[in-house]
Amino acid sequence: MFKYLIIYYNKNKDFCLLDFFMKVKTPMEISNKKIGIWGLGIVGKAAIHYLHRYNTQLEVMDCRSLNKEEEAFLEQHNVRFFHEDTHEAFFERNEYVLVSPGINYHANSLYQSKIICELDLLSSAYKKPIIAVTGSVGKTTIVHLLSQLLEHTMRIVTAGNIGTSMLDLIANQDEHDAALLELSSFQLARCHSCAPDLAILTNFYPNHLDWHGSQEAYFDAKQNIIRYQHPNQKTLLPLDLIEQLIPLYTSDRCWYFVSIQPPLVQQQELLNKYAHGFFYLQKNKIIFEQKQHKKHLMTIDHLPEITFVENWLLICAALYLLDKPLDLLMLKRNQYTLPKHRLEKVTTINGIDFYNDSKATTPASTLAALAKLGNRPIILMLGGISKGINRAALIEHITDAVKTVVCFGNERDQLEILCCTFNKPCRSFQTVDEALAHCTQIAISGDQVLFSPAGASFDQFLNYQERGNYFKKLVQQFNREKQ
Repeated sequence: MFKYLIIYYNKNKDFCLLDFFMKVKTPMEISNKKIGIWGLGIVGKAAIHYLHRYNTQLEVMDCRSLNKEEEAFLEQHNVRFFHEDTHEAFFERNEYVLVSPGINYHANSLYQSKIICELDLLSSAYKKPIIAVTGSVGKTTIVHLLSQLLEHTMRIVTAGNIGTSMLDLIANQDEHDAALLELSSFQLARCHSCAPDLAILTNFYPNHLDWHGSQEAYFDAKQNIIRYQHPNQKTLLPLDLIEQLIPLYTSDRCWYFVSIQPPLVQQQELLNKYAHGFFYLQKNKIIFEQKQHKKHLMTIDHLPEITFVENWLLICAALYLLDKPLDLLMLKRNQYTLPKHRLEKVTTINGIDFYNDSKATTPASTLAALAKLGNRPIILMLGGISKGINRAALIEHITDAVKTVVCFGNERDQLEILCCTFNKPCRSFQTVDEALAHCTQIAISGDQVLFSPAGASFDQFLNYQERGNYFKKLVQQFNREKQ
């Protein structure tokens, strides 16, 4: 059950959301319940910490053997452990089952009603405003930069798909004013109640089709970030998705849209019907339009060139909707940092720039990186696994700035075939080591070596961070050899 308390703007407060409604919530009924936790990772351990306080009977199931530290942790919390091959009995024994986000399990109707997720648990017990960000590309960068900006005026805490469990926020919520969450499609797919006070959908491109089964299911999961919002909670959406999102629209929705260009005639008609406001770029100026009134917010040229224009537009719009002064964007403008592994310049060796873009696990991310660096010749390193995405469109749209494509990993042969199909110069190698060695042999002064795999890392690495760190290590080793 939800009650609403209007929070009015007060300049003397550290945080306010003009016309937003803060939720006074009743925690999910979990006391004295039998709850199973599938997966003993970051989410699973945080769930044990949280649920242990409610006198619950807990069990854990995982596909791997536990180390001594994990065994001691379960013993400390009186939690039994079961191997994953007993998952049907696991569901039968427990009243609820919290399935960790990365586990690809699509329950039948008998068990579906038992599944709960960390996002809904957080929503039921967290009493502070929630700002949530999702999308196929750019969400990590936007959360990273937005948190740096907001911390100038409030106590902001970040969590979600960035290595910090959302459930850890509940116990310490008095120490911060609001939560900023990065949400993956895995975290959203099983969500049935979470309603962010400000929901941001950055964009949508095919991804994780091996997990979701189809592009439609993937998009359906992403829409859960706005599906359960209440009246006067705000939403920031890309204009190019307006037609696809109309089925979720109701008259009490507070939808705002963004675009890097003014709307077309047909889009303007849809905006007039469904939008509370619209943010867009016009001759390098960020414009906010509402009820045919236009307001110039700022000039994009004044912002640091550390990220894409699309990201700055979303960040500017978010600050405006949060009633934060846009002057924040100019504070310490040269000190803002990006997350590691996203178009991260490693070094320059003999006039050759080396970029680590291991975070690019989708074709859209790699194409964005190519557009950013397209003013000089590029040697592009592609690899990883496709996650069910057809990477033919990526190869087809590789720009003329790319001198050659160097492929690595388990799908290197498929990538090389695609390159041949679209007449792109290409070489393929099994390992990153071999691929980078070839790049250093063919690169000349003025070239850029871009490590932007456009695929997941799991064929050869634990995650994209390990993959990016390994690439940087190889580059530094090459640098020492040259010196």
